[in-house]
Amino acid sequence: MSERAATFVRRRLLPAVVFVVAILVPTVTACGPASPEQQNRRHGGELTIDHQFGETTVAGHPHRIVSMNPAWTDALAGLHQPITAEFFSQGFSGSHGSFPWTPRHRAEIVTMSGKTIPYEKVAAVKPDLILAGYQNKNSYQRLSEIAPTIPVMTKNAILDGWQDITTTAGRILGKEDEARSLVDNANAKIADFREHFSGTSGKTFSFGQFTGTQFGLVTAETDPAARVLTSLGLKLNPIAKEKSRGATRVLVSPENMDVLDSDLLLMWPLGDKARALEKMPGWNKLTAVHKRTAVMLDDQTAMAFSSPSVTSIPWALDHLLRAAFERLAA
Repeated sequence: MSERAATFVRRRLLPAVVFVVAILVPTVTACGPASPEQQNRRHGGELTIDHQFGETTVAGHPHRIVSMNPAWTDALAGLHQPITAEFFSQGFSGSHGSFPWTPRHRAEIVTMSGKTIPYEKVAAVKPDLILAGYQNKNSYQRLSEIAPTIPVMTKNAILDGWQDITTTAGRILGKEDEARSLVDNANAKIADFREHFSGTSGKTFSFGQFTGTQFGLVTAETDPAARVLTSLGLKLNPIAKEKSRGATRVLVSPENMDVLDSDLLLMWPLGDKARALEKMPGWNKLTAVHKRTAVMLDDQTAMAFSSPSVTSIPWALDHLLRAAFERLAA
């Protein structure tokens, strides 16, 4: 299996970088008395973050932060937090690692090739916090030797929810109110979109990746990409759920094209595989292809769903989903 195909299943997530994005910038309002934790963080006290490998203590306010995950990057940028360096895998983002939904910010960009983390380059930027996202235990331990490291926080998961990432970023930075406003604004955008397209409620969806020889398929509603779509009132294709075998994502052969036969289809053909996909037997007979409710993603825009963030979701609703939902509701 290729590196890109493996990424869909095990999901080593990548950080995003700078670009211009038209996203709601929240106005922070008073939210009542500060909690003991808020008061503690504002005065630079210690904060303990629980995660799948135990816990990490963040002492004081970190000033030199390394991000290895796009959702963390978006949350930090949305909170106007300087990012010292971003590490991302080559080929999974736009120019210089940028995504169109990431708020403008500055950071040193380090491109990783292959599976190996350049630990010496991480150490060279002298971080006081590493936001690592998905890592195996060995890579987590090696990163922890450089600086306090936060991997995936949710137990037995490969990705944290965008709400948890954003609110945790607020806790770390002593900006809980600002983080809550970012989350509230994104949720309001989702609610408005769902209400506007209320006629699509209950429609089915499939989310897949085409590697050239097989499909990567979202098979559980707990998957972050699926959560974005279920929050809009859609339902995961029941046939896809049957393929899960306890996993949130699986690889299936082209003979199982029926797992893609949904009212709405999000398809991510890796690299230049789009033409090969369109020639696959049965592709043109799929409901979404016939009704023009199939949304074709590329290596950049797919990250809006594969690694959803507090800024990628509002952007995706307007730029990727609106036209398909208009046809879906017709």
